[in-house]
Amino acid sequence: MRLTLSAVNWVLVLMVAYSLVSLIVLFRIDTIVNENLYLYGLQFSLEWATQYWNSIRTVFAMSWLSIITGLVFFAYLTARKNGEKTEEKREMEPRNEDLWHRYTLSDGSAIKVKYVLKGAKRLEKHSSDGMPIYVVESDNIVQVVSVPTKLIEKPRRKRRSNKASLANLA
Repeated sequence: MRLTLSAVNWVLVLMVAYSLVSLIVLFRIDTIVNENLYLYGLQFSLEWATQYWNSIRTVFAMSWLSIITGLVFFAYLTARKNGEKTEEKREMEPRNEDLWHRYTLSDGSAIKVKYVLKGAKRLEKHSSDGMPIYVVESDNIVQVVSVPTKLIEKPRRKRRSNKASLANLA
């Protein structure tokens, strides 16, 4: 897709450039007809002048239309390309879905796991079916939901040092 958009952008640039060159050449032709040819004996006639004026106005209009269309389409493609970049960033943000997955383990414990995407990068490689290959960096957050009582270890009491117990007595 990137190659196609690049080719379209070049075609638009060339179209605008060709139209500008056409306008410059038309101005030059108009100068030749209205100034130089009269020096060589050109006789004014409404018949040829009407055809000339209609032709040159049509070419001017078409050139300006090509320039404006090319610039508007180029602006549209640029905005669309920037929109796609924003869309790619949005896709990395978590959606309003339940991102936690609950699992019951063979020992009877229940945990919830949440997959947090930290970054993603598309490689310049493709799988056999033509799909692009991505590399992701992620963290897994694990939350214990429930544990059978037989697996819970009783907390040990910390032994106080003699200095700490003497300080408490004073």
